[in-house]
Amino acid sequence: ALERLGVVSEQSADGIERGDRLPTRGTPGQRVLELRADARRYWSDAIEQYERALSERGGSLKALNGLQRTYSLLGKWEESLEYAARVIELTR
Repeated sequence: ALERLGVVSEQSADGIERGDRLPTRGTPGQRVLELRADARRYWSDAIEQYERALSERGGSLKALNGLQRTYSLLGKWEESLEYAARVIELTR
């Protein structure tokens, strides 16, 4: 859910930035910055939750896949690729 909240925040910021949406409060520039900060916070929280699930459940495919996706959303490509490799290895 945290990962998805981050995606919604990021998409909302994109819409305001393009002019497709109006912010519900503040100026467009301020709201874009707030929404992007919210997205990063949600994704950081999601990573903590996925890592906790992974440590408690060992080879949880769902946790590994979530970590791969979330690191990708954060633009942390190396970490994302590391988890993608672990997903591939686990599925073999």
